[in-house]
Amino acid sequence: MNKMLVLSREKDQRIMIGDDVVLTIVDIRGDKVRLGIEAPKEIPVHRQEIYDRIKNQTTFNEYLSKDDWNSAYSMLIDRVYKADDDDLNNLSNVMGVCVGALESSLEYNV
Repeated sequence: MNKMLVLSREKDQRIMIGDDVVLTIVDIRGDKVRLGIEAPKEIPVHRQEIYDRIKNQTTFNEYLSKDDWNSAYSMLIDRVYKADDDDLNNLSNVMGVCVGALESSLEYNV
């Protein structure tokens, strides 16, 4: 388990993470703190919610590349329950394309 170091800092003070990452306290307004992050280009820096979306998308693409349709479908269903309106519109478009592709690949016997 990782440990958490809790620090008190004032505006314009810095925190070093290793030799290459610098966190700077840019501004403090009430209960909000603005941070500046300097890191090499090869170190990705994201807000947690963006990081989670990137991870979810990567997992979804991995399921599709392995033809694991059940897991991909389950992930889509999970996202519907947590989605906002934009996500639901995008999901609806993706589902429509998938259904269209499936219908066009089926042979109809009359």
